[in-house]
Amino acid sequence: MRTDLPNDGSSLFTRRNGARGGTRTHLSLSPMMPYPIGSLRTHLPCLPRMVSVYSIALTDQSGIRIDKAAGLDTLTKYEQMSLIRGLKMGLPRKQIVDTASTCLYHVVSRCVRRASLLSRKGERRKRWIKDRLKVLNRLFAVHVCGYSIMDNHLHLVLRIDPAEAATWSAREVAKRWSTLHPPQSGVGRSPERFEQWLDDRVRDSEWIAATRAKLGCMSQYMKDLKQPIAQIANREDGERGHFWEGRFKSIPIRSERDLLVTCVYVDLNPFAAGKCALPEQDLFTSLRDRVAAHQTNATNEKDALESARSGDQRPMDRLMPSIPSPLWIDPIWSMKRDGRPDVERQGLVHGLTCRDYLCMVDATARMVREGKAHLRHDVQPILSRLDIAADDFAGNVVRLREQWGM
Repeated sequence: MRTDLPNDGSSLFTRRNGARGGTRTHLSLSPMMPYPIGSLRTHLPCLPRMVSVYSIALTDQSGIRIDKAAGLDTLTKYEQMSLIRGLKMGLPRKQIVDTASTCLYHVVSRCVRRASLLSRKGERRKRWIKDRLKVLNRLFAVHVCGYSIMDNHLHLVLRIDPAEAATWSAREVAKRWSTLHPPQSGVGRSPERFEQWLDDRVRDSEWIAATRAKLGCMSQYMKDLKQPIAQIANREDGERGHFWEGRFKSIPIRSERDLLVTCVYVDLNPFAAGKCALPEQDLFTSLRDRVAAHQTNATNEKDALESARSGDQRPMDRLMPSIPSPLWIDPIWSMKRDGRPDVERQGLVHGLTCRDYLCMVDATARMVREGKAHLRHDVQPILSRLDIAADDFAGNVVRLREQWGM
């Protein structure tokens, strides 16, 4: 039985039957995840032992309220408020994020008062966030699988890779950290002083261990993403105080199917909100990056094939340009499972191509949802709009359904 509680959540204490037929009280945050109320006692000592049932629901106005419930008379008003306060505060992030269970998380962070602060100066601030994500993606053992940057909030699909952080040498850990947080007192201006600083850090095993953990920590990742953006934006607006609203939400993703659904949802956020006419047109989504990278790779392959047809006898791998892939986020196809030693990044789903993913996004965009934009039936399919040859999409979907037991 799990004992951690997600920070985004709310809902209902219900009475369930225990393993021996007894009665146990749970906090049910969703139909799939019951949480024992006993796990709250560590954080809420005022919770009485002889609790029967609590019914707790979220309201937009007051946050959390306690409805009528058996055993509620055993709590004083102070204890009721302590219970509500404890639920609203949530648990420490280290007790929510469990890489042994899943390394994939859907992260959401909003601007304060949900104001459109990210679009106040045009698209500059969105570009700041995208550029910052590219930097963090190179330095952290936390990688972006998908993202969308809206006017007042941002969505990220993050993958934590503890195994990658464990392979770094002590010197590499210190260099990565110094890139994010340069040494003070002018150390970085002198190569000799910087090398001395690195040597001192390498000899400090406790500092290396703590820093390695930070470079594989989602909370540190979000801090290094949001804090500089907030400081620059506040300075530009001549404001002080909070730029981001409270804690960021982190929802665990526990299967490839859920990962695929989440990525499609994230990529369609701007389109569903009516910010663009077509899903692939928004500049600040992972969908746009995937389309651009796919078109660049297709152009390179076409040039290589034309060179081969014109009589160039060199091997195909030498005809292809020796430059890294333009895609900085995790690719769709997970080639690491194929034993490819040259693949640096873990992909999303094994056996699913980028073309397949684009078809899934296009099909989802055509679904009619109340209050959301959708593609009309007379709009061309996305592969035709982008002039991309189609794969065996139907066959791949059937194979994935069999793989996922659907």
